[in-house]
Amino acid sequence: MKNSIIVLVILFVVGLIAFQVYSSTYNTGNAYEQQIQNLQKKSESTLSNYSTQIAEMVQVPNKYKKDLIEVIKTTMSGRYGNHSVGEDGKENSPMMQFIQEQNLQLDSKLYLNIQNSMVAGRNEFKISQEKLMDACRNYKTELGSFVTGSLLKMQGYPKIDLENYCNVVSDTVTKKTFETKE
Repeated sequence: MKNSIIVLVILFVVGLIAFQVYSSTYNTGNAYEQQIQNLQKKSESTLSNYSTQIAEMVQVPNKYKKDLIEVIKTTMSGRYGNHSVGEDGKENSPMMQFIQEQNLQLDSKLYLNIQNSMVAGRNEFKISQEKLMDACRNYKTELGSFVTGSLLKMQGYPKIDLENYCNVVSDTVTKKTFETKE
């Protein structure tokens, strides 16, 4: 009777340990997949914010140009009328007089701000892509390990399409270079 109680306790402890290992492995797989999906969404959000920011900044110079053209037209018609004749008797267009006076110029700071935002956006997107690739690598390492990988596969992992989530967002020139090795 005493031996059968010891055997039951040992079986219970072994079963409890097996359950803990199984549960821990399942939780690991779930955590990796949630992290990969989250990083994918963050990376998409980073790219979207970057693209939107640049698009908005590009609109500013266009609006600025339109406003500048309007100011130029108003200023020229107010100062010079439609046409004028110079002291030498030659006809001077208002545009030529205006250009010679150099009243208004486009601010190059707008273009520098756009360039700086592009660099910052690319760097932020690069970091988000690196985090995603690191998470994918770690998960694939777990899937490839003997014990953890076997248990994860028994539990149906990977449940997400890693080919879909673990790809770098890249331009066509870079992709072609890596495909052709040229």
